[in-house]
Amino acid sequence: MIRASGRALRRLLGLVLMLAVAAAAGIGALAWRLAQGPLPLDQLARAMEDYVNRGDGGVRVSIGSAALAWEGFGGGIDRPLDIRLADVRVLDSAGAEAVVLPEGEVSLGLRSLLLGRFEPRAVRLRGLRIAVLRGEDGALSLDLGGGEAPAPERGPGAANDHRLLAEFGLAPAPAGTTPRFAELRRLVVTAAEVTVDDRQLGARWTIPDATLSLQRRPVARGTAIVLEASGVASADAARLPVRLAAEIGPDGAIEGEIALEAARPAELAAALPALSALAAVEAPAVATLRARRASDGTLASAELRAELGAGGVVLPGGSPLPLTSARLSARYDPSGITLDSFTLVLPGTAGPSPTLTLSGAAIPDADGDWIAEARIRLDALSFADLPKLWPEGVAMNERRWIAANITTGLARELDIRLRAIIPPSRDELIPERISGTVRGENLTVHYLRPMPPVEGVAAVVTFASLAEIDIATKGGRLGGITVPEGRVRLFDLDRRPNRAEVTLRIESAVEEALALIAHPKLDLFSRRGAPPPGITGRGELSLSLAFPLLDALTLDEIDVAVSARARDLRVPALLAGRDLERGRAELTASRTGLRLAGTGVFGPIQAEVTGEMDFRSGPPTQVVERYTAKASPQEGLAALFDLDLAPYLTGPIGAEATLELRRNGQGAATVRADLARARLAVPELGVEKPPGHPGTAEARLALGPGGRLTGADLVRLEAGDIFGRARFRLGRDGRLERIEVTEARLSESRLSGSVLLPERPGGDYAVTLRAPVIDLSRRSREADQTRDPGRAQPTLVVDAAIDRLVFRPGHELREVRGRGALARGVIARAEASALAGQRGTMRLAIAPEGPGRRSFTLTADDAGAVLNALDVLTTMAGGTLTIRGIFDDTQPGHPLTGEAELLDFRLREAPAAARVLQAMTLYGVLDLARGPGVSFTRAVASFTWDDRRLELRDARAISASLGVTAQGTIDRANGRIDLEGTIVPAYVFNSLLGRIPVIGRLFSPEQGGGVFAASYRVRGPLDDPEATVNPLAALTPGFLRGLFGIFEGGQQGPPQSPPGTNDSRQGGG
Repeated sequence: MIRASGRALRRLLGLVLMLAVAAAAGIGALAWRLAQGPLPLDQLARAMEDYVNRGDGGVRVSIGSAALAWEGFGGGIDRPLDIRLADVRVLDSAGAEAVVLPEGEVSLGLRSLLLGRFEPRAVRLRGLRIAVLRGEDGALSLDLGGGEAPAPERGPGAANDHRLLAEFGLAPAPAGTTPRFAELRRLVVTAAEVTVDDRQLGARWTIPDATLSLQRRPVARGTAIVLEASGVASADAARLPVRLAAEIGPDGAIEGEIALEAARPAELAAALPALSALAAVEAPAVATLRARRASDGTLASAELRAELGAGGVVLPGGSPLPLTSARLSARYDPSGITLDSFTLVLPGTAGPSPTLTLSGAAIPDADGDWIAEARIRLDALSFADLPKLWPEGVAMNERRWIAANITTGLARELDIRLRAIIPPSRDELIPERISGTVRGENLTVHYLRPMPPVEGVAAVVTFASLAEIDIATKGGRLGGITVPEGRVRLFDLDRRPNRAEVTLRIESAVEEALALIAHPKLDLFSRRGAPPPGITGRGELSLSLAFPLLDALTLDEIDVAVSARARDLRVPALLAGRDLERGRAELTASRTGLRLAGTGVFGPIQAEVTGEMDFRSGPPTQVVERYTAKASPQEGLAALFDLDLAPYLTGPIGAEATLELRRNGQGAATVRADLARARLAVPELGVEKPPGHPGTAEARLALGPGGRLTGADLVRLEAGDIFGRARFRLGRDGRLERIEVTEARLSESRLSGSVLLPERPGGDYAVTLRAPVIDLSRRSREADQTRDPGRAQPTLVVDAAIDRLVFRPGHELREVRGRGALARGVIARAEASALAGQRGTMRLAIAPEGPGRRSFTLTADDAGAVLNALDVLTTMAGGTLTIRGIFDDTQPGHPLTGEAELLDFRLREAPAAARVLQAMTLYGVLDLARGPGVSFTRAVASFTWDDRRLELRDARAISASLGVTAQGTIDRANGRIDLEGTIVPAYVFNSLLGRIPVIGRLFSPEQGGGVFAASYRVRGPLDDPEATVNPLAALTPGFLRGLFGIFEGGQQGPPQSPPGTNDSRQGGG
């Protein structure tokens, strides 16, 4: 049995060996044959047709030929041995060719082939024509014959996808069917021509040499299909290299990636009208889109990454924006779209290369709108380029203002957050909220064209809302003006018109600041005139502007507010031709008005000044300007106006002046003076208000057009015993024509009058004086000494009427009437009359008497009353007086030289005369002097009189009992007397002796003298003089009396008596 088994084994091994040799020989023969070329297998082609065309479908497949081909170990689609197919055609139900495939390769599964099934394991097709149609609703249809793809079937796309997946064994097959491609592991299509008709995007694409690859890949939950495709799509002139990679999972979910390489977005936009926005991009692009579609057909997620090379972007409005590079990263999921980063690197046109980064997200809301939020950041950019990056439609007015008015400088650290609504029915953004900041360096800001810009500004721009932008500035210069800080506020940007507010704080020289605010664009001084030139100083100014953002902006639409402070101010010829110096001032101004307040120095005077201007419209009587100047009591205020008021007004004077100007050109000024610390005096009347006593004065001035003075009133002058009111009348040419003193009270004096000024310089002043009473009782002897002889004095033509002229209580003239003229301080001519006592009348006349001479005549019919009234001599009664003389105007003091004559007068109670007669004690004459007085028949005296002293020469007086001679001086300025002369008692007896023939001459020494006479001398104060008498003269003949004069010769004291004589003095004896 063992042998039998061995023989059987040997036979089996032999058979196997024979089979192996036969198989090897067959394989070798087959290999040799395949090496010669493909081995035709027509029966296999028919068998494959029968397998593919089984079923009741209307589509039939025709295979022209089949051949077995050796591809080599690296060249086959799946294995070195493939089946080549040629002339494969797909016929529709009508027998028409739907697909024509020139050639292909198929690798069949060995297991299926042994079971009699032709299930391809791998397929390679070449030259396939594919037509894809995407309907307007997004549904797809496919045609593999190169014709037009049929209209896509209506209905859920998921059903079509399920049937396709079932054919590949990736989904359960319908009942009664068997998947025909369940064993297919790989499908490769090369040299395919793909046509895509995308009616939703309005584009038609052609991919002439496309490559497509499908391959099964085992995954955790089954098998997935990996799809890869590539080609160059073209539409019109656009060429778009495309690479596709996708994976279809066991559940039908699709995850894929599309890569675009070296794309030109502008060309893509030309081919795809729906992407027309990309026409603005002129730069090479590389993009990758990854997406995942869920098994239910919805888009589960997407991610886009794109890069742009060097080129440019045409922004809305047509302005180009050069690009260095750009990078985009964005994501989508059912909750919304997220922009992780969009970075633009721009070439530096006016600074460093700026980098712009955009991020954000968009989510749908319940109404179907998309709510988008974005953040824009920029590291650095020239402000000139900022408008190029500003999206059209977003804060357009802000964009327009910034682009027009911030022309140079660098923007740094821009960080803006934006929220907007994107309605599905509109292609525009609806901005909802904006916030953020941007910092600027070295900016040039035009705050209000055509005014000059501020340069070198550092700023922080804050986007507070869609309706407001705030720009805070630091530093900057405007010509020679420094702008430490400023603010520009754009607001009401959500309504019409948008508005702007500009505030600048300025430090500069005053003249440059004034030039700025006087710019015609601000229109501050067009109605009142600009400040005068030559103003200097340093100042700080705050300028505020408010105006609508309009292209055609009028002056009336600009609100201007100015506040300023100035120091070290100097204003030339501000007051009375004097410069204001060391001034400090504060000023506020707007389109409605201007206010000014300050202090300064006019020469030695410290003053305060305030002013107002009203720029508003109003009636003709509206006050449009008001100024006030105040000066505390101080020396030199009158000198400020070139007024020398001494001796009438001296000492510290305070003043307050107010000026008002009206729209009709009329104006008024009020001046109030504080005279409390001043001395106010009228020396001619002896009236004085000493310092420390209240005193005020108020005057009003009327002004005509152009500020011309038309009139003035001294409303009130009140200081102690001094009170007055006056009016000043001016002509049409502004010349002062008339001064009217309506009321004046000077202690007891009451007067009024007028002064008519000459029409030409150097003319006469016509003075009219009316006085109920003028009181000279207070007048001091020094009154005349206060005159300044060097002061120029006009010619006054005077007409005076004084009811009472009081020299001292009880001593006055009545009904004083006079006319005359004063030239250079002296009376050139005069005619006057007055009443004195009960019936005394005085008349005075002064008239020219040749060059440098004036005649003087004074007559009085009651000399005693007149002299008593004049307070010259109170011890005389009665008599008539005649004085005639000549003024010598060529001599200092204008001395009057002449002769006075008194007739029939009586002298009584004369202190000096009484003392002389008391020293004589002769003939009872003293008793006469003490009693009813000494009556004189005639008195004659030659004299010279000036302002200070009276000099008597050859003065003599005679009566029945006495004869007197005198000569000497009376010094009224110093109140002293120095007279000497001769007293002759019993004048009649002495005169008779002088008439004796032959010897009478021995008893008549001098005219008016006598044999029995005494010499006297009166010296000392006028009120209490000292009198001395030499009685020896009574025993001496006239021709010997001069011998006794040796005792007096050259002595300044009283005459001395010889030894042994009886000398009685001062009433002794």
